[in-house]
Amino acid sequence: MADTFTTLLRLIKQETGGNENVWGDFLNLQMIDLIDDAVAGFQDVDVSLSNQILLPLNGDDDPTRAAILVAIGLPPDGTRTIQVPSTSKLYVLSNDTSETVTFKTAAGSGLAVAAGDQVSSRVDPNLDDVVAVSVPSATEDIKGIAEIADQTEVDAGTDDERFVTPLKLASADPAVFPQATETARGVAEIADQAETDAGTDDERFITPLKFETSEQLEQSTTSSLGRVIQATQGEVDTGTDTDKYVTPATLASAPTGATVIFTGFVSSTGVGAQFPAGWSVLRNSIGIYTVTHSLGLSDVDDLIICVTAMGEPAVPAPASSNFIYGTVFNRATNSFQVLLGFPDMGTIGGAEHEDHDWNFIAVDNS
Repeated sequence: MADTFTTLLRLIKQETGGNENVWGDFLNLQMIDLIDDAVAGFQDVDVSLSNQILLPLNGDDDPTRAAILVAIGLPPDGTRTIQVPSTSKLYVLSNDTSETVTFKTAAGSGLAVAAGDQVSSRVDPNLDDVVAVSVPSATEDIKGIAEIADQTEVDAGTDDERFVTPLKLASADPAVFPQATETARGVAEIADQAETDAGTDDERFITPLKFETSEQLEQSTTSSLGRVIQATQGEVDTGTDTDKYVTPATLASAPTGATVIFTGFVSSTGVGAQFPAGWSVLRNSIGIYTVTHSLGLSDVDDLIICVTAMGEPAVPAPASSNFIYGTVFNRATNSFQVLLGFPDMGTIGGAEHEDHDWNFIAVDNS
């Protein structure tokens, strides 16, 4: 029986007992080397001048047996085809030309490979054609192949399998992708720095970077809106910063100090006004006032009563304070008297102070 060859890769099948003393050469050259080429070899196919038909050879080196076929050259007149045998075979098809190259069988329509692309493929004898090796469709959870949506599919807004390019999105029907508003979703544009600084555009949105570098957002004051910074616990405890804001947590953690219990004033008629419930101040005579309170008796001794004239003081206050401090005495069950000492006179009372309105502030200094 003479030597034969396999159907698919055309490897030699030696006759039993044949090729005496040379069978090793047949085995190496017509089987082992060819298997090596079929599994990992590559073959350049020059399509510069014309389409190429690759012919199979039994037991010999031929380009159709290679695992990787590489189209090379510069076709001067457009696309090219490369024809392979219609026998079952896996190929990696690589197009290193500047034009689309179609890999096909004699009767098939083929598989078009774009310039610069690589495609895993197989020859399917049942279809008598070259087809791509199946790759799963891309989903939200799986990598795979996907198709670009055309403009009609983008405008319809119902396809959940194809992807949208920036060009198609920019050209989309405004009825499908309307301008975003405060009440409707839609497309929106990022404001540039000039638009952010101008502060007049109500259609574009601001990024954190534009916000941080904006000239429009200045430090807030007591009379204008603007950006503010949260105060640290140390700044809250110090109580001197006027530019930062205080959170409930830092306020609750601030050291306990003097607390204002009430504020109000006593008019020149001697009657107190604007005091909270349970509190009142009544002038008994010049420089003597009775304060009625709603505190327990144990807390009264912790109070400091601060008094100053309404408007500009009629008498100079001590250099260290704008307040005239009262002295608590004659404490009754729920009231005590404040005796005002006027620093310009060094005495108690004075007719020239009888017609003044006085601010009263009670501070808990416990």
